Amino acid sequence: YLTIAFGIALGMAAASKLNAVAMAVVLPIALVVRNFKANSRRSDQISDPDHEQVVLRPVEDFIVKTFVFLVIGAVISLLAFRVFQPYAFSGPGFFDLKLNPEWVQNVREQLLQANPNTDLPWALQWARRNHLYSFQNLTVWGLGLPLGILAWAGFLGMGWRMLKGEWRQHILLWSWTAIYFIWQSLQYNPTMRYQLPVYPLLG
Repeated sequence: YLTIAFGIALGMAAASKLNAVAMAVVLPIALVVRNFKANSRRSDQISDPDHEQVVLRPVEDFIVKTFVFLVIGAVISLLAFRVFQPYAFSGPGFFDLKLNPEWVQNVREQLLQANPNTDLPWALQWARRNHLYSFQNLTVWGLGLPLGILAWAGFLGMGWRMLKGEWRQHILLWSWTAIYFIWQSLQYNPTMRYQLPVYPLLG
C-alpha cells in the first residue's frame, strides 16, 4: 500500500510540475534499504538460539518483489498523472493514454527556452552563471544564512554518519537531497524555486 501511495503522490506531483518525475528514483532506493534492514533483522535472529530456523531472504526473491513493486508504482503514477493532467492526453477516456501533440510541443518549447543556445531576452540573465549560483541563492536568500549554514552542516553530518555505518537510516533522504540539488544546480537556469523539493530536508 505504501507503493500505491507513492505512485499516487508521484503522479500528482508530476501533473503539477513535470520535473517532479525525478522523485521516481526514491522508490527503488527505498526498496533496497528496506531489504537490507529486513536482512539485518533476520541476521540478528539467526544469531539467537531461539530462531535457528530463520533464513535470509534470497536475492532472487528480492529482485522479483522489487520488480513487482516498481511496476505497481509506475502504473499507479501513470494513472494518477492521467487523472490530474488531462491536457497531456488526446482523448477524455480514462485509458486513452495517447499523448496530446500540442501538449508535447508546449513542453518542447519550454525546454528550448531553457537552453543556453536559445537567444531570448529573459534567458540572458543566466549567461556566465557558475554552478554555485543555486547553492548561494538557496543558502543566503532561500533559507537565510544562519539556517543555511546549519542545514548544510546537518547534511554533511548525515553523510559522515553514513560513512560510520549508519547508512540505512540516512541514505534515502541524503541521496535524494544530493541528487536533486546537483541536478538542478547544473541546469542552465538554476532558479531558486526549482530547489523547493529539497528545502524541507535541508531545513
